[in-house]
Amino acid sequence: LSQLGVEVEWGRKVKVFDDTGSLVEVELESGEKFSAKYVVGCDGAHSTVRHNLGVTFSGEKVPGTYALIHCMIDDMPMETGVTRIDVGKKGWVFVTSLSDGSWVVVFELNDEDRAACSPDEPTLDD
Repeated sequence: LSQLGVEVEWGRKVKVFDDTGSLVEVELESGEKFSAKYVVGCDGAHSTVRHNLGVTFSGEKVPGTYALIHCMIDDMPMETGVTRIDVGKKGWVFVTSLSDGSWVVVFELNDEDRAACSPDEPTLDD
């Protein structure tokens, strides 16, 4: 998106918005207000934008608890630009590289893993 001149702003939560017909008036939880031609809700099933538009999130809940880690990994034994899914006795892991050299790792937590995680903010130690 940045190559198209679009700046993606992370960590900014929409509190409320109003479509005036020609612009969208937006208020963030921080109190900041602005106008835009478009507002895109990219925050999943609990999207404020989607809820305020009355758009349903159809489908079924996938059972389980999953971890998603976005990180830098030194000496990764895998080429960048490759996506890999491995399945073993303890479950599966999905690994892919992003264009900035970082990695995304997703896996399902088993009961033992879930019990070891902090109920608050998980850390890489969890």
